[in-house]
Amino acid sequence: MDDFDPSEFDTAPGEPAETGAATPVVDSDLAPGPVLRRWERWWVLDNAILLGVTVLTALLDLGRTLGDPEFYGFAIVGAVLANVCFTAGPIAEAYLYWIGIRGRAVGLVLMAVGTLASMLLTFGCVIAYLEPTFGPN
Repeated sequence: MDDFDPSEFDTAPGEPAETGAATPVVDSDLAPGPVLRRWERWWVLDNAILLGVTVLTALLDLGRTLGDPEFYGFAIVGAVLANVCFTAGPIAEAYLYWIGIRGRAVGLVLMAVGTLASMLLTFGCVIAYLEPTFGPN
């Protein structure tokens, strides 16, 4: 009975007892959760901007675009490609975050550059549809 040590049971509730096993350490500085949550909110803004670009570009030849199902095909392809491009933003910021380049400005710059690239891609898809209207006859 001399081997009994009551201090072995003196741990606070919720505190792990020391068993000699390695306890995983989670470094909250490496967790990309805040970055990804911010980009989820920006996704709505990005899509609203791209919808505006699509509608404004479609107004160049409104009579032809609204009634033609092919136009909607071009617009959907542009939207899918733009959203694939958008996905690169949070991935890039998460990697930059992990290597120590952090801050809201990093995300804003990536968002601005990515949105401009997506706007050009969306504009290009709509213009590709409208090209026979503006090209040589």
